[in-house]
Amino acid sequence: MSETGKVGIIAAYEWQPEVEGFYDGAMFENKDMKVDIRFVGHWDEQKKALDVLNEILDEGADVIYPAGDGYNVPVIERVKDRGLYIIGYVSDQSDFGESTVLTSTVQHVDDLYELTAEKFNNGELKSGNLSYDFQDGVISLGKFSPKVDSKFRERVGTFINSYKETGNLPNQ
Repeated sequence: MSETGKVGIIAAYEWQPEVEGFYDGAMFENKDMKVDIRFVGHWDEQKKALDVLNEILDEGADVIYPAGDGYNVPVIERVKDRGLYIIGYVSDQSDFGESTVLTSTVQHVDDLYELTAEKFNNGELKSGNLSYDFQDGVISLGKFSPKVDSKFRERVGTFINSYKETGNLPNQ
């Protein structure tokens, strides 16, 4: 959906897997895409996130992924005012405007809690940092904007289904 060939991610922290996923996805779609990655250093530092957003927008990005649940809504509102695009974060954020929110990465935290409790009860919960994904049913994409071509939606759905089955991304 980028017309400028420049997209941006405003992430809270470098360790977020969303950062690499967004970058890889953008480069998979267009090897010449310019991906501006910036870090806020906190989940809900709204002022810093909006300052970073202004810099990214001034440099020509027209699709933004605000990967911080304490500042994603103000970022969406500012991008909406500029008539550009957003990928929502944490929940399906299409209700902020179907002409702005192309889709969202949805974290099903309630399902993650149930999965974790089940693993604990079965003696299968390992210690340490654990990662869960589409295959575990705790991550999905939200509703697509009507602006997103139906063939592209189908293509993304095919990639997700393949990833769930094989664990391999389309760029691997």
